[in-house]
Amino acid sequence: MTARPLQRYHLVDISRGAAALAVLIYHYQHFYFPQAGVDPIAGDSSMLPWHGALWIFYDYGYWAVQFFWIISGFVFAATYIDHPVGGGDFFIRRFARLYPLHFATLILVAVLQFCSSMAVGHEQIYEHNDAYHFTLNLFMASAWGFEKDLSFNGPVWSLSAEVVVYFVFFWSLPRLRRYPALTTAIGVFAPLAMLAQHVASPVVQCAFLFYLGVAVFLLLRKSVTLAIVGAVSALLFVSVAQALPIPVSFQVVVAFIGLVLVTAIIDTTGIYRSGWLKWFGDATYGSYLLHVPLQIAINTTLDFFRINRPEVASNPLCLVAFVGVVFGLAALSFRYFEKPFDQGIRKRYARLGLSARYSGTFIRSADVPGQGTSDIRTDP
Repeated sequence: MTARPLQRYHLVDISRGAAALAVLIYHYQHFYFPQAGVDPIAGDSSMLPWHGALWIFYDYGYWAVQFFWIISGFVFAATYIDHPVGGGDFFIRRFARLYPLHFATLILVAVLQFCSSMAVGHEQIYEHNDAYHFTLNLFMASAWGFEKDLSFNGPVWSLSAEVVVYFVFFWSLPRLRRYPALTTAIGVFAPLAMLAQHVASPVVQCAFLFYLGVAVFLLLRKSVTLAIVGAVSALLFVSVAQALPIPVSFQVVVAFIGLVLVTAIIDTTGIYRSGWLKWFGDATYGSYLLHVPLQIAINTTLDFFRINRPEVASNPLCLVAFVGVVFGLAALSFRYFEKPFDQGIRKRYARLGLSARYSGTFIRSADVPGQGTSDIRTDP
């Protein structure tokens, strides 16, 4: 059977970039932390710039991780279900795409935290920056249940959870191809069990939502008409569920399903083909891993010169500048760091005979940042 052509989902990429923007606005609150682990504005975010307009991002930006995980499942399914690859190829792609920037920012944060301790007498934003947690982060195991709490480049915890799901996904690929209907049913109903039982494990949460994204792709793959029905049903449900005793967490997940379906349907039908916002999706991973190191550097500098950080951060122009600088750095990172390392690692392993499928092109697949996870596990 001839494999289906690999499709690029432009609007799905753009929606992922929008979720990354939500994370940046949510984490803007880090500028108000006087030192690591101390949140002075918990429950009172009135001092945040443009809070009246951006309150949904400041107060609920941690939901973005669930959206990222659903998108991840969708993109991985679109990339690999109809295009089989060997285990070496799959995991080399994942390592080459994710690890170089993770390692670089881990070292950067470790240096910045040391400088902060020496310069101002305390660390910034996240605690537990010791050798034990450095080792966990080094192996991307910071969310596997061995950690005390968030540490170093804290947002990486959601990526750590997803790394485990990659192994499960690769193992399940033959079954996804053989039983797509069963997979769709499991993907739809499994999150109900998760939300009903309030599963605390980030890895388990990620797995449920990841496979929900897989189910969304399989539904679209089966029939665009069915996908349209699913999208309309999801959006109608969300519109009436607010008046019913239905958990907000479930409403949010259903809304995310509808959003992914709508964007994917538009991409599939070819209504939207413009690539002018491609950079926005490309910068997602970089923006996620680079914004905390930047905040640590800024916080340390302002503390060293004894400048009132909350006063500076409350200026709306500072919020605009922060978001602009992060996405600017992320765009540069994608072009001059992430892409070259990805291609270089894959090419080297292909030469060693460990990977048979180096094409010379950069396959983004699904780089998935995220932060916060509904009412089950959140962080500042």
